[in-house]
Amino acid sequence: MLPNILAHQPVKDHFSYDDPGKPKPMECTAAYRVGQSRAFMEGHFNQHIKIPALAAQADVSISHFFKLFKQDTGCAPLVYLTRLRVKRACALLTTTTLSIKLIAVNLGYKDPMYFSRVFKSLVGMAPRTYRRSKKNGSERDVRAGSKDNFSYFSKVK
Repeated sequence: MLPNILAHQPVKDHFSYDDPGKPKPMECTAAYRVGQSRAFMEGHFNQHIKIPALAAQADVSISHFFKLFKQDTGCAPLVYLTRLRVKRACALLTTTTLSIKLIAVNLGYKDPMYFSRVFKSLVGMAPRTYRRSKKNGSERDVRAGSKDNFSYFSKVK
């Protein structure tokens, strides 16, 4: 697995982008921009986000954006966005009394049934069951994909 470029000191600390005399290493600037795209996704996960727009913002091709994004996060951009949404749904289900329909809408899903299917596929139980298990104090581990806990979300901030 390739090292996570953004996990170290910010790229801007190592390269001066303001100095026109210094070259801009293409891979570092692209990785920095992909990191900015990831931060945008984390702040706007409840909106419809188009991957080609993120790639254009990062000033790389769509295929190169996918490659860089996967190097950074370990998954494709849409998978990352889905994980963000489900992680936020888990928090909302345990800390609020909002209806599942309202949670789905607040997370950018137009169809609550689709949201429930996505949630169940990642967590291993329906949103209502998840909420009940947390209210009952059940410490049953939930399945996230093929794993037995939320380490599946480890790259999601």
